[in-house]
Amino acid sequence: MLPEVVLRKVEMLELSRVALISLALTIGLMSCTHQRDTELGGDRYLVSATGSSFSGIAATEQSFHQHAKEVATAHGFDSYKVIDLKSGFEPTPGGFRAVVRGTIQLYQGQQNTASSKGKGGPNAGGRGSGTAFAVTDGGILITNAHVVHECREITVRQADGTVLPAALLAADETNDLALIKIAAPTLELAQFRGSPDIRQGDNVVAIGFPLSNLLSQGAATTLTTGTVSALTGIRSDSRMLQLSAPIQPGNSGGPLLDQSGHVVAIVSSGLNAVKLAVTKGVIPENVNFAIKAAVMRGFMDVNGVSYHVAASERQMSTAEIGDLARKFTNFVICTF
Repeated sequence: MLPEVVLRKVEMLELSRVALISLALTIGLMSCTHQRDTELGGDRYLVSATGSSFSGIAATEQSFHQHAKEVATAHGFDSYKVIDLKSGFEPTPGGFRAVVRGTIQLYQGQQNTASSKGKGGPNAGGRGSGTAFAVTDGGILITNAHVVHECREITVRQADGTVLPAALLAADETNDLALIKIAAPTLELAQFRGSPDIRQGDNVVAIGFPLSNLLSQGAATTLTTGTVSALTGIRSDSRMLQLSAPIQPGNSGGPLLDQSGHVVAIVSSGLNAVKLAVTKGVIPENVNFAIKAAVMRGFMDVNGVSYHVAASERQMSTAEIGDLARKFTNFVICTF
């Protein structure tokens, strides 16, 4: 028989173990995310997810998307599109907690017959692809409006292979710009060129996912180089840069970088060689266009999105620029 002192120590250890288990269960319950949905009519639902002081925005947004899928399934639909999304923290007696609210539109199969015209790299089954790059650590990316136009679902593949749902935050069809948000932090961010201004003849690097259904299938970026051919676009459009770097469908929404690895524009379009061959009798070579950083920055300012600006002083090799850009450049899939 064990001495009384030893028995007491065993009992105390057992009580400590029980207390630790209880504490762990309590913390687990406190960190649970509460979810709600409200029918708005027209196959639209208001979905909300509320975390606790132990859960951040990213985890709560993931819970939001998981619940949105459950709502779609529960009502006999197989997909959803986020119409509006807001996330942040709200005060409670016990501190601040993460809250995510959004309106979703439910869809069934391919009943949405939105045209794929203008999508980058169209795939079979009503899908298109393009490129986006991270501008804030809160999961906000910028891309072209035509990349995410009329998408039922938007998904983003990050550099490490993680695939996440994305929500459309804002779009400017006139300037072909859009902001999307993924349910995860973005640790590597693009920096915008602050000074000096880009010049005609400066070298530039384009990063993206061209012809993804034929080439890397979104698993790896493609890098092309060229120069700034002109400081305006078609018909002297001052919002655009003309560049000689080869661009293909799927490059849309990708960053155009200077020799310091800073963003000077976002790749947007190229001349239609086939159409010009038929109508003008000429085949243009490497005549492509990108939307200037100043236009992007104005768009983000209007939508309250912060971003990083830096002077372009350090000269990097093309390989170094590619290594840097791959970390904040993402593959975008649009299902429509």
